Amino acid sequence: MRGFKLTYFDFDGGRAEPARLALKLGGLRFEDVRIPIPEWDQYKDQFRYRQLPEFEVDGRWLNQSNAIARYIGQLTGYYPEDPWEAALCDAIVDTVDDTMKRLVDTFTMPEEEKKAVREELVATTLPLFLSGLNQSLLEEGGTYFADDHLSIADLKVYVMV
Repeated sequence: MRGFKLTYFDFDGGRAEPARLALKLGGLRFEDVRIPIPEWDQYKDQFRYRQLPEFEVDGRWLNQSNAIARYIGQLTGYYPEDPWEAALCDAIVDTVDDTMKRLVDTFTMPEEEKKAVREELVATTLPLFLSGLNQSLLEEGGTYFADDHLSIADLKVYVMV
């Protein structure tokens, strides 16, 4: 049996959550290592790129949340085998990342600037991306984003919303 370990920060949601959900839904046992954010500086030098998440499989490490989610999706059936369906899945995953990057960029802004930028996001960017995601969902039948069954694309959108 393979040994899996997913390391991320100590909260639900975020970049590792689609992988966590795919592991749980797929019935794969894994060690869920959660680092408290205030303690991150004590741990970051242990990680190749000084960032999380990282995923360990039998002593081998994989970084980048989407690569991790795709790998787990392949193991659990939550990533399409068909190249077109996989591309649809990837497009949704990347679109969610584009959307979230705009929000995450506001985290360290001064409060007044943060408020103005977030108001603009709510007025323009988020409706654009959410309506596009809705259109993509409807084009695929209205239930799943790719391959007519649950995929990491659906999990990624779920976590974002």
